Amino acid sequence: MKNILFGLIPALMWGIQPIVMTKIGGKSTDKVMGMGLGIFIAGILISIFKRPEYLTKTLILISFIDGIALSYGLINQIKGFEFVGISKGTPISTGTQLIGATLVGVLYFNEWTKSFQYILGSIAIILIIIGVWLTTFKEDKVSDIDNGNLKKGIATLVLSSIGFVLCDIENCRY
Repeated sequence: MKNILFGLIPALMWGIQPIVMTKIGGKSTDKVMGMGLGIFIAGILISIFKRPEYLTKTLILISFIDGIALSYGLINQIKGFEFVGISKGTPISTGTQLIGATLVGVLYFNEWTKSFQYILGSIAIILIIIGVWLTTFKEDKVSDIDNGNLKKGIATLVLSSIGFVLCDIENCRY
């Protein structure tokens, strides 16, 4: 049970991160730099207690590529939140990451092998898409986000999700 709770800490912190960044304020570059420094410090602290068995050139290269994909995702996520706000942006970002990670699992790692998995999985992806679409729905003259910013925000958040999914692929490949 302790391991499960310990494993949930990153998910909790990742979920709180957009809210904290918005409350603190600053430019997008400042926010990304703060996230990068936080990840770097966490990496150093973890490496003190648990070192990789083999520190190879491949591991360093994959870590570098993973960092580029993560930075790309973070930069676009922050920009997307600036376009649409956190309350609309978080479901869009989370939903597109879920869809991307699922599709990578199916197409790249062959995780679905039986027909019922394809049926249930496809229904789940359709429900996620409907949920994401419903978060972008606005009643006439009720939302303070104009249509241009909404489109820019959705496109930017989809790009951020691509960065995060690429980051996950690199983690899974090694």
